[in-house]
Amino acid sequence: MDGSGRSSFAAAAAAAAAAAAAIAAVLTSAVPARADSWTGTDKLLHFGAAAALSGAGYGVGVGCCEKRPWALLLGGGIGLGAGAAKELADLAGLGEPSWKDFVWDVAGTAVGLGIALCIDLAVRGLDGGTWRVSTTAPGRPAALLAPARPSPFATRARPPM
Repeated sequence: MDGSGRSSFAAAAAAAAAAAAAIAAVLTSAVPARADSWTGTDKLLHFGAAAALSGAGYGVGVGCCEKRPWALLLGGGIGLGAGAAKELADLAGLGEPSWKDFVWDVAGTAVGLGIALCIDLAVRGLDGGTWRVSTTAPGRPAALLAPARPSPFATRARPPM
């Protein structure tokens, strides 16, 4: 791999971090002080939605890019982007903006990416084997997403269909 892929990933990660910092700065400066608990039910919704969106985004990223860093960036961008969009909409008058909500979005994104990465490591292993469409004999069902090589966790062979 030449240095261009690594530098473009670093630039994309830096842009995502700068956007998150800018949103956090806007939310902390524009929101008047109000009673906003760290443990309200809306925080659980922020956490869960960000975790689900970032995990799903990671899955899409693995399917599109096959490289874990790009999948992590895509999943994180989706999770944080959704949280930021919600807080910006609240800031525009559609709700009550809260930087604490955004903190829970960040935490949910991290957990969602962690779970998705663990599942990916369990399925594809450390070397990150690629996925392919399985071809079978005519008249037999095809597995749409079959690992290109067997999982290191596979303990026994499956009987033929």
